[in-house]
Amino acid sequence: FSAYWNQVSPENAGKWESVEPVRGQMNWGQLDQAYNHARSNGLPFKQHTFVWGSQEPRWLGSLGAQQQAEEVEDFMRQYCQRYPQTQYIDVVNEPLHQPASYREALGGAGSTGWDWIVWSFQKARQHCPNARLLINEYGIINDANALNRYKGIVNILKSRGLIDGVGIQSHYFS
Repeated sequence: FSAYWNQVSPENAGKWESVEPVRGQMNWGQLDQAYNHARSNGLPFKQHTFVWGSQEPRWLGSLGAQQQAEEVEDFMRQYCQRYPQTQYIDVVNEPLHQPASYREALGGAGSTGWDWIVWSFQKARQHCPNARLLINEYGIINDANALNRYKGIVNILKSRGLIDGVGIQSHYFS
């Protein structure tokens, strides 16, 4: 792995559903393995992802809004305490195509139109102050409307000093 790659991202192992499939029962095993490999080989580690509308814990939907927000923050806090040397974090993944089902609990659209994303970045910055915070989206390269919406989110985060990088994920070009 280290001969061909210069960064470790745990893919599914870092997603909340994989770490906490049962409320209150954390399974850090695969994430530990990826993080420790990165650390022992001098590779940057990138967490993927904190807030995403796909692969979110199924149990989250049965909670009230306040409990949902508390659980999101608790996942971030526990992650950041366990992996303090994480260099990069995809805080919000695919906000245009797969927004979190619990986004209303995080502020919903609010005054910015994207308060749930702002809240997510504020909490990530609070709990992981040394990591570079990223947002990631796909399907914007050939879609001017999506690109403009994505740029709007990025500019809101930039104006608050909450974002350090922007991901543009591509699956297919036509």
